[in-house]
Amino acid sequence: MRFRAFSASIVLFLLIYFSSLFVISTDILRGQLESGKQQALSAHYHIASSFGRDIAALSARPGGTPEAVQALLHQYGRNYLSGGTALDVYTNEGIIVQNIHGDAAFAALKPQAGQRDLRVEQIGGAHYARVSGEIPGSGRTYFLQILYDISPYIDVWRGTVTTSVVTGVFFCSALSVLFLLLLQWVFRPMRLVSAASRQIAGGMYERRIRVTGKGEHAEMAESFNRMADAVESSIAELAEHARRRQEFADNLAHELRTPMTSIYGYAQYLRAAHLGEEERIGHYQQATDLGATPDGRRAGEKIPANYSPSLFFKQKGPMSVIKSFTKPDLTKTINGGPLTLEFDQSVFRNEESIEKLGMLVKTFITLGGHQIQLNTVNREKLLDARKHPENYRNLIVRVWGWSGYFVELEECYQDHVISRIEFGL
Repeated sequence: MRFRAFSASIVLFLLIYFSSLFVISTDILRGQLESGKQQALSAHYHIASSFGRDIAALSARPGGTPEAVQALLHQYGRNYLSGGTALDVYTNEGIIVQNIHGDAAFAALKPQAGQRDLRVEQIGGAHYARVSGEIPGSGRTYFLQILYDISPYIDVWRGTVTTSVVTGVFFCSALSVLFLLLLQWVFRPMRLVSAASRQIAGGMYERRIRVTGKGEHAEMAESFNRMADAVESSIAELAEHARRRQEFADNLAHELRTPMTSIYGYAQYLRAAHLGEEERIGHYQQATDLGATPDGRRAGEKIPANYSPSLFFKQKGPMSVIKSFTKPDLTKTINGGPLTLEFDQSVFRNEESIEKLGMLVKTFITLGGHQIQLNTVNREKLLDARKHPENYRNLIVRVWGWSGYFVELEECYQDHVISRIEFGL
């Protein structure tokens, strides 16, 4: 767009300038030719008048024969020729004095009485005014024709045109540079907006245009930045909405994998028992007074969730846990003895690990397991949620037979979830 505006403006300027130059130069040429013609007529009148007076004076003297007049005219012709003025003198019968030779050879022009004939001719690359007329006082016996050089007037016109063209080219070049700089300044905000738009389209939603000064450019930059803020806010809201929707779907799917009767029964029990919060978590607090247990738990350590291994017992991996878990006859266990295993988030990020996880679940069922709960956790994220709960209001974790918002859990529950072993595949 900038190039088109620049090109159109320069072409328009050149068209106007050289059109004006053509009109002006034509007027100047017309004036110079008119001046040259006037000088040629003045020279012819001066020479013809001088010839007429001398012819009249000589004719009035004794011995003023036609031969004497012709001799006088030849003498004048040589004098004027030596001075740079070529002329011809002729009568009705023929030429008397001929100093115009070559391409400008004699042309017997006989204008009417009291008139002169003037023609502009180009001879040998020069411009001349040919003036013909009667020599006054000769009774239309003698005629004078001069060839007056008007090339200096044409040269003045050419010099003026050349100077105007050179000046125009220089002025046009300087104006082009200035105009280009002006266009760059005018279109700079548009270039910034275009570049920022491409970056925002590429995902750099934080991109903004620096606002400087006042005026329309600053208003455009501020408007663009407000639009970018709205776009960034909308994208963030969409991303948060998508995250919450995915999180809800994951939690719902996880919940649906847990027997609803167990959740309902546990909730009814808590409701009917009228237990306080301290009583509900009392068995965890009392665990500090409980001695070591046969499952590998040491004295004072927290009790593991449901039928899962001790939190602090060294394990060889998920397959080892499954093999140990399924050794008893689980058909005699209420609800099949649920097993909760925690896996690092990286397990769910590639097809190979997911296939291995599927084989692990199949092995668990084959060995006699009834219910397995697979959870994905990130210890660093949980620790950060404890420090900055305002950033994790929607973080849901699996405790054992129920789930809850992590930041709303009692500290003992949070410690329990954080202390679980994260397996990898």
